[in-house]
Amino acid sequence: MTILEIPGRGGQGIPGARYPGIFPEFHAQALRLHGHLGLLRAGHPVVSCVGQILMGWVRARILDPILGLLRHGLSPEGLAWSLAVGFALGVIPLLGASTVLCVGVALAFRLNQPAIQLANYLAYPLQILLLFPFIRMGEGLFGTHHETISLAHIQAALRADAWGAIRMFWTSLWHASVAWLLVVPIPMILLAWGLRPIFRRALKSFRRP
Repeated sequence: MTILEIPGRGGQGIPGARYPGIFPEFHAQALRLHGHLGLLRAGHPVVSCVGQILMGWVRARILDPILGLLRHGLSPEGLAWSLAVGFALGVIPLLGASTVLCVGVALAFRLNQPAIQLANYLAYPLQILLLFPFIRMGEGLFGTHHETISLAHIQAALRADAWGAIRMFWTSLWHASVAWLLVVPIPMILLAWGLRPIFRRALKSFRRP
């Protein structure tokens, strides 16, 4: 196969289309990619504005609250474990239960409530993403029938009758929760261990004159 190239800045090529007549669709996609890369390299105002908004949101909603907890006396170890446990509970395949679980676990193990709830909040997209893999894993673990379930189906049932929805999907959800329980502990521990040195360095930077 011929390697296709588009001449780039400084004589460098971008894989994609030296010969557009052979693969016109690749040529068009490569040109679009080249244009996007050019906007990023040129510091296009729209791209810069979006980047600033995103970084501002991350700083205001994630970094500042986390660093604020360190400044107010929470230990790096306590913060690391609170966030790790919050993420772990945040992906449990029991929609609507993670907040209550975070409150109970934080009280039982003396973890920080704001930190564990922040992690729970941030884990919500991952909870939706992992819901059906956990359901399928639970079906494999227990050898149950493959249920045809969609997220829209679950959400509609919860809105119509939350308790009835729990009874309807109870078998799938508790099987999925067993799968979650088997998968989550090791990533949770690794996350806590990985965050501890980061927070220790951050705390030292606060204490420097």
